[in-house]
Amino acid sequence: MNAAQLQKNREYRRRVAALLAQVKGLLRPTQIEEIEGFLSQGDVRLALEFCVDFLLENQQPLTHQIVDQAVGLVADLRSDRGAEFLRKLVPTSAALPRYYTVNDRPIKQVATADGGMDELVLNMHTGEFERDIGFLSQRRSASADIDSLTAQAFDARVAAIRQDLAHKQTAKGE
Repeated sequence: MNAAQLQKNREYRRRVAALLAQVKGLLRPTQIEEIEGFLSQGDVRLALEFCVDFLLENQQPLTHQIVDQAVGLVADLRSDRGAEFLRKLVPTSAALPRYYTVNDRPIKQVATADGGMDELVLNMHTGEFERDIGFLSQRRSASADIDSLTAQAFDARVAAIRQDLAHKQTAKGE
């Protein structure tokens, strides 16, 4: 391998590692280990292909930015992976927001300005929503109790939790 090829390979490795860093919350630990193993062995193309395969297998919503990044890498590395299928994992704004409880903890998936998706998880101590992308997918793989809710049922659940928190704070004298 000449100097130009080495430089190009390092750049591809950096880009695949950056993609992996962005999607780690959407992958299972064993999947991450496998991809990182290929990267450490210098097999950048195989690391990318496994990353794409795992994203497709897990069927988690992706942002336009992540899909564009993956599709660009697939093209640059002349991979045969079906990156076009990744585009189907970008939720349309019509499909959002979505409401869930995970072990009775409210989570909502909302559209972002760039057409992607964020997950907002209710902090059970403050009653405020906090961004935690990948929370739901991590719980799916851990066989958590996940329920899909209507907006009204979700709002009622959040209100009940906040009322309970306010009652507890009042009882403590805060």
